[in-house]
Amino acid sequence: MSKEIIIKNDVEINVINDLIHDCWFSKDAIFYDKLSSSLTIRYRRELSDKKKTLWKKYLLKRYSIPIVEFILQFKYVINYKISNGKNAESWDIFNKINFLPNDRKILVKTCIATTFEIVVDNFYISIMETDNIVGDHKKWTISLNR
Repeated sequence: MSKEIIIKNDVEINVINDLIHDCWFSKDAIFYDKLSSSLTIRYRRELSDKKKTLWKKYLLKRYSIPIVEFILQFKYVINYKISNGKNAESWDIFNKINFLPNDRKILVKTCIATTFEIVVDNFYISIMETDNIVGDHKKWTISLNR
């Protein structure tokens, strides 16, 4: 079951920032559709709230946290520019999205070396959680709760 969040007002931009921060994406997963004037980035996010206990003994626990594919989409795109720093990799990690209303420009900052500058006609950002589980992250923890 897919879930989608849509924001049409830059006041709510932190809702999107909470859903992308520290999530990674492949630069091969960036698509521009000229016909619909949309820029789409597929990315991956761990869903800690859906973790499953694999093993438990005394204070030690081993969890499996699913990694799910999400889709970040910007609509009403007039033009965009993607800049890669000199240490650019084929993947990067989202940091934050800002909006400059006077320039009608959305800035997407990443943690490594990529910056997106997206000029839009109207502010519209959506995030869709897909049903596509692309992996899992296994994690050990020490728990004082038995």
